[in-house]
Amino acid sequence: MSTSYKILHLEDSAIDAELISAMLTGNGIVHDTTVVNTRDDFFNFFRLNTYDLILCDYNLPGYNGLQALKELRALDQEIPYIFVSGNIGEDRAIESLRTGATDYVLKDRLARLPSAIIRAMNERAERSEKRKIDEALQSQNNFLNRIIETIPVSLMVKDKEGKILLANAMTEMMCGIPSEQIIGKTEIELNPNDKGIRQKIEDEQELFSGTPSLVIPDDRFVHRITGKVHHLLTVKVPLFDSNGKPYQILSVSSDITEQKKMEENILRAERVHNIGALASGIAHDLNNVLAPIILVIEILRMRMTDEPTIKMLKMVEDTAKRGSGLIKQVLAFARGTETERLVFQAKHIILEVEKIMKQTFPKSIQYEIEVPNDIGTIYGDVTQMHQVLMNLCVNARDAMPFGGKLIIKAENGTIEPSATSDKRSGRYVIITVTDSGIGIPSEEMPKIFEPFFTTKEIGKGTGLGLSTVKSIVVSHQGYIDVDSKQEIGTTFTLYFPRTDSEHIPEKASKKSGISMGHGETILVVDDESAMLELIKSTLESFGYIVLTAVDGSEAIVSYFQNKGSISAIVTDMMMPVMDGVVLVQTIRKVNPTIKILGMSGTTNVKGELISTEVLGIPILPKPFTMEQLLTTLQKVLKTETV
Repeated sequence: MSTSYKILHLEDSAIDAELISAMLTGNGIVHDTTVVNTRDDFFNFFRLNTYDLILCDYNLPGYNGLQALKELRALDQEIPYIFVSGNIGEDRAIESLRTGATDYVLKDRLARLPSAIIRAMNERAERSEKRKIDEALQSQNNFLNRIIETIPVSLMVKDKEGKILLANAMTEMMCGIPSEQIIGKTEIELNPNDKGIRQKIEDEQELFSGTPSLVIPDDRFVHRITGKVHHLLTVKVPLFDSNGKPYQILSVSSDITEQKKMEENILRAERVHNIGALASGIAHDLNNVLAPIILVIEILRMRMTDEPTIKMLKMVEDTAKRGSGLIKQVLAFARGTETERLVFQAKHIILEVEKIMKQTFPKSIQYEIEVPNDIGTIYGDVTQMHQVLMNLCVNARDAMPFGGKLIIKAENGTIEPSATSDKRSGRYVIITVTDSGIGIPSEEMPKIFEPFFTTKEIGKGTGLGLSTVKSIVVSHQGYIDVDSKQEIGTTFTLYFPRTDSEHIPEKASKKSGISMGHGETILVVDDESAMLELIKSTLESFGYIVLTAVDGSEAIVSYFQNKGSISAIVTDMMMPVMDGVVLVQTIRKVNPTIKILGMSGTTNVKGELISTEVLGIPILPKPFTMEQLLTTLQKVLKTETV
């Protein structure tokens, strides 16, 4: 099937137009030709119709084909345009071709016109096909460029010399450098301070000698603007030319900084959990050490009468109780449990901390304490507040090895509503701890509250101090800020919400005159001999008959030997051979109504006293005072058992 061409013919000679049409038909070129002889008709027909080819005489009345060509090319750059003229001349022919004519054919050589038309139409078809291919490639390139620019990973292409040929938008964002400053540079030029960059370049060269890929699981770079270290997962592969030889490197990097932080947080959580499990065991042993000390102090206080000795006993008792409180705080930190809270004023704690510092810190440190009398009250844990201030003051001391000044200030303040602050508006008690020490390096500031991070030498810091401080402050619905300049000093600012209380409630005074026993027989079970003897001595001095056992199995034997006379059992919950839990369960199978009081120096995984929820018996936490032991035992003896 032959192709039919639609032709617009600008010709002032009707005879020539007919001759050309007949010659085309005679040569098998099917055509539909419109002949016009004026400029206006030529462009009117061209605008209203679609033509495959333009034929044009060069010499026209008042007009010429070159002018028509120039005007036509302003409208259409693609349509073939062939001059068919009697005598165009060599100069005109060259100018016509430069202007955009496809070909020219002299009228006395019309036999060449069919082949000229066929060649022009074939070239047009080829151009059209090439244009379609180019448009498809351009569309594909636009699509790929769109992907490259929007993909959430850094993508770079480098040549054999390491020069960067392509860098996408994510690369700009991750590096903090515009692409025009990246293209043409090497990574060494971009990261001159990276000590490992040369090794990376050497490793890259292996990709040009057969290595299929290179994976860097923790590639690091420093952001040019923020100075923050970013962690990357980088994969590099070679790109191959038409001969199958590697000639460029494609580098794809994902920012895994947040993922690394999550992994570190998980590891920290596991470490804290392990510390909690370890702390629970240590707490049991430490409480067993402190418990007899506190009981001995009370017994000695009853026997001593001279004032100096009583004061010394009081000092030892306070120290033991503070040690017990610290053990509870360690457990609370590790287990994340709530502790006893009340309304208090920070002034008394600050003054107590000042007293400890002056007694224990180097004399080369000067102190300045500023606390107004009208300082607001805080609802919280007094021991934890003491721990916060002591941790900050110890850090301040360590930051001033050659002496300096330590300032503690407290004031009432208000945080106003602000769109740029993450602090809740309201009334606060603001406490600042300032030292004139060595300061904290700026690169370490983001890490100081992380668990186990410390700048101190091995053996001089656990890395838990500031993380504990922040944990306590946050648990009190407060905030902590830090400002530090090297060789000038550091200031920690603590914000605690103020309460509406006008005064601090006083602790209920201890009631003297503990009720005496009435000859009840008590079976006391504890694997700590000192504790066992002290409890026995205490109970006997208050009118009880006491039987003792060093573990659960011995207690069972003693119970069956004296079960008719035993009124209650006082037992430790953690013992070798048979612990208190098994002991209670065994005895209750024989006597479900037996009165039992448990003792424990540790807590379970929930932070609650061990076995309270399992056995339903009261638990007396170690260390305890003589009064706590006696009053709790009397409550147990008076309890009606169902």
